[in-house]
Amino acid sequence: MPKSSTFINTPGYDGLYWTVKRIKGHKCNLVEEVEPVAKFIKSGWFVPFRRTLKNYLTVSEKNPMTKAHLKSTYRIRLENMRHLDKFYCMIHPFSDGRFYWDTTMLVVYTLQLQAVPILIIASDDLTTAPSYWISLLIFLNAFCLLDIIISFFSGYYDEHEQKIVLSPTMVAKKYALTYFFFDLFAVFQTNYIAALTGLFDQQWYYNIQWLFRFARMRTILKYSDGYGVRWNLPRYTFRTAAYMNICIILFLWGMLLNILMRYVDNVLTYDGTYKSNMIVVLEMVQSIFLVKVPESMASQPWYAKIINLALLFAGLFLQMFIAAQILQIYISRNISNNKYNHLINQIEAYTRFKQVPHQVNNRIKSYVKFKFQKTVFKEKTILETLSSSLRNEITWHLCQNFITRLDIFKDMPPNVMMKIVMLLKQEIYLPNDVVVQTGEVGTEMFFIYVGVLAVYTATGKEICHLTDGDHFGEIALLLNETRVASCVAIDFCELYRLTKKDFNEALESYPAAKMRIIQLGQDRFKETKQLNRQDKKESSSIEEHFE
Repeated sequence: MPKSSTFINTPGYDGLYWTVKRIKGHKCNLVEEVEPVAKFIKSGWFVPFRRTLKNYLTVSEKNPMTKAHLKSTYRIRLENMRHLDKFYCMIHPFSDGRFYWDTTMLVVYTLQLQAVPILIIASDDLTTAPSYWISLLIFLNAFCLLDIIISFFSGYYDEHEQKIVLSPTMVAKKYALTYFFFDLFAVFQTNYIAALTGLFDQQWYYNIQWLFRFARMRTILKYSDGYGVRWNLPRYTFRTAAYMNICIILFLWGMLLNILMRYVDNVLTYDGTYKSNMIVVLEMVQSIFLVKVPESMASQPWYAKIINLALLFAGLFLQMFIAAQILQIYISRNISNNKYNHLINQIEAYTRFKQVPHQVNNRIKSYVKFKFQKTVFKEKTILETLSSSLRNEITWHLCQNFITRLDIFKDMPPNVMMKIVMLLKQEIYLPNDVVVQTGEVGTEMFFIYVGVLAVYTATGKEICHLTDGDHFGEIALLLNETRVASCVAIDFCELYRLTKKDFNEALESYPAAKMRIIQLGQDRFKETKQLNRQDKKESSSIEEHFE
């Protein structure tokens, strides 16, 4: 989002550090705001450091998930205040701190799942690892133990409910029912305890505990996707890297299982030499890629045959999985992304042909990016395939949050409210676009779905900001008056427009409701006129002073 705040070096009241509203392309003249974190960290030791640390644990505008689910600076600020006010000790799932920790754990999980089978094979008796490598594995497990603790203090996004959950009870319940026991059993390895304490002997079969770490394979994919999206990498790049990583992990653990079977079996010889390991690797490659069944399989005992059959089926499913994922990447890259890229290329060709200035060209691209969010779809075609009741339900879902809050529509019959909602038209404005101008004849009013607008008097004085859920322009809509204030977009704005014609049509059968709305409009008109008169007096007194 364009909005960003920076600290002023001098503290304000109550030891608070005040911040200036800084929105790209807009020089704000309003009273300074207090940074949300500064309201909660006012005094004590290392205040600047504590505020910086807390900012890393609150919602970040840089996080792609923030842009997807909290589209405006106003919603981000509300979420920030909700987090600090009600769940101060929790870590926000869309924070920078959570992102960097997820990236760290992506490396830790990958190192564990790739290094452990190699180190076990390299050990003398296929137990833990050579003694000089145990410290590395314990170091990685320390990160995993810390991750267990952090997971109880990290919120999550509920895809089903489409909301951010920060409640400690809900977070603990979700983690306990998903990954907690898998993580716990994977951290406290029996062979590690034996190696460190000497209370009992290490055994090769204790390594089965490492299989609990496979529960985090999905997490590796999720963190890989998050990393790629955060740094704006092509989807096929980070997805390919993630699938290669998974293939390597499965191959190494399959090889370890094969070697363990040879180690247990007294009929087949396994001496741990380089040659023996290469034979196992060759047989693993043949099994995974379904080239041939290992020759030694015929003389193996029943449990070894079951393991080899499982590896054969694993190879089959792995090939199917890789083929499906490659196809999915290809389709998504060549259909979804190509539609968006094709649209951008068409815009480039059009602007070159029309010799549109570079600045205007960039504004057109910004408009398309905000409108489609890099996903092109035919909204009109989609809505036409739905029933009228479903279309009404979708529109009502989008607009009810601001329509039902307005005083001018309070106590209005539900059928009239629905009729008004269905008559709303979507409009998108870029930063610095003038939405309404002082003195012009108005025939429409606007409702803000997403975005921030600055309101100016006739003399050019900035008086306030309007944001998500606010409305403006009803004076010109209800009364035969010109605009008494100007509204300029200072952020990417998605508005809904209601014309005078549609408004009168919706209220034609409800004259009493219409008169009440007109009365409210007249009251607001008087307040605005009074504000304009005060502003003109202030401007005149300033001019007289300098004369």
